[in-house]
Amino acid sequence: MIIRPPQKPLLGSLINWGHPLAKYLQKGFIFNERSGLTLRPYLGRHGTNAPLTKRWGNPTWKPEGLYLDDNGHGTENDVMETSFSISNSRSFTFFTTITLKGAPFPSADGAFIFANVWGRMKQNIRNDAGYEYCIESAVGQDEGHRHEGINPNRVYLDIPFTFAVVGRHATNTAFNYVNGTVLELTQMSAGWAGTSDIFSSDYYLGEFNEDWKNYYGLDGIIHHFYLFNKAFSQNELDELRSNPYAMFEQPRKRWFYVAAGGGLSIPVAMADYRQMRN
Repeated sequence: MIIRPPQKPLLGSLINWGHPLAKYLQKGFIFNERSGLTLRPYLGRHGTNAPLTKRWGNPTWKPEGLYLDDNGHGTENDVMETSFSISNSRSFTFFTTITLKGAPFPSADGAFIFANVWGRMKQNIRNDAGYEYCIESAVGQDEGHRHEGINPNRVYLDIPFTFAVVGRHATNTAFNYVNGTVLELTQMSAGWAGTSDIFSSDYYLGEFNEDWKNYYGLDGIIHHFYLFNKAFSQNELDELRSNPYAMFEQPRKRWFYVAAGGGLSIPVAMADYRQMRN
């Protein structure tokens, strides 16, 4: 089943810390700014405040989110950069929704959704057949320990898809999910350093830059992007897929009445913006 993202919260909405998933949030971007390329995150209680900033190219805004263009597989791909940290846990969940707008570069590398600079976490889209693409995942401290594989669940142009990476440090396992379907990768060795290894360098959205060699960029719209300090269950991921903005406080409606003449009045709904942040 394909889940289309619900309407985003208004700019400035607060996080509802009473929501059961919100307490695990470390950092998130929901791309409702509609302007600018230095984006401040929604922070969990221990998240890092590093913004998401432009590294290369010229990302642009669409109604659905931030558009990263690979510029015809050229050398000036649109790339955004930030950093992450994990507290109180060595397990994690990445979650994002993306609409692919162009075919990935026709090579073994494909188009990178996100990766850290040293390649210890890489997620990319590979060509398959026609306009069908598959997700490749690599997680781990080096070639000898990394956890990799290709998700058989296909994604298509112009149709939003959800993508998650879930790392469980206690069992040295990681999984990725495309539209709710899980791919179980080969179990990593006990030598996996966990989050201290994976979150040891800056992250790029839209490209991979191992050894300062630019790999191929993403041509697509990023709707939102979250990092949690818990390995989410299937049920928790399904909840996040069904409404990725449920963690945010939405403006409530207040009713007042407007005189319509002849002794009549009509009810009018007005948003209560007291739940909004400046």
